[in-house]
Amino acid sequence: MVQMCSYCGVKPRYVEAGGRVHAYCGRTCANNAESNPGGVHDRPSQGHKSGSSNNNNRPRGLGDIIATEIAQKNKQAPAVSYKLVSSYKNNPIWRIEDTRGKSEISVVRDYQNEHIRVVFSLNDAESMGPDLPDEDEVGDTSEVDDEDQSLEDEGEAMQCTILVSKPHKGTLLIKAVALGGHFLIDNVSHSDDTDLATKNSAEADYQRQNIYIAPQFDDLSESLQNGFTSFLEERGINDELSEFVGEYVKHKENDEHTNWLQGLQSFFSP
Repeated sequence: MVQMCSYCGVKPRYVEAGGRVHAYCGRTCANNAESNPGGVHDRPSQGHKSGSSNNNNRPRGLGDIIATEIAQKNKQAPAVSYKLVSSYKNNPIWRIEDTRGKSEISVVRDYQNEHIRVVFSLNDAESMGPDLPDEDEVGDTSEVDDEDQSLEDEGEAMQCTILVSKPHKGTLLIKAVALGGHFLIDNVSHSDDTDLATKNSAEADYQRQNIYIAPQFDDLSESLQNGFTSFLEERGINDELSEFVGEYVKHKENDEHTNWLQGLQSFFSP
């Protein structure tokens, strides 16, 4: 029967060529035994792990991971000043309608006998970054690069629905894009339903989507285009409001992401 080292208990004892059996497996254990006469050492027994080792190797739960994400987000978040957002929150003319956890935002005002609502959604943000060209399309890209850089500088394009209603006159529905501090009109439609600009429901949204789509704005005469542009500017639907839309989207995306993480952390907490 093989005898194990009296100190480590792991390796067999050293046996000389003449058959003499030592108490230890080698010089290291012999020296350790000499410095520790009691023969007791700190090595934990085979198959046993200390409590601290178990804690260190314990898989991280989702709650722990999410808590780390929140801490990193708070640490890395730049100090952004949303000046237009602050200005419009205190604006006596425009009123912001925004519900936490919802993607749709409205800015609302009254102008003379008209009720005006500008609606946009986080789900409708479109990046204006460059698309990668196909391999067979690669050639002189200097002009394309300049155009792509210009689009990148303008940021995200926000699809907006502008609703202007008059009593007994129906509702004007204008589809536009807020991009680079400007409103770019896509088309203009009209409905006899005056309540389209005041209702904020799924039914009203469906009715707005079901309205006949008029010709593209670019296909209209220049004088008609200029007339609609002036009509909007007179009602405060101008470059500043377009910039506000872009800034508010960034502000809300940041807040909603934080709220989302905090909700998950609460859900997965013990």
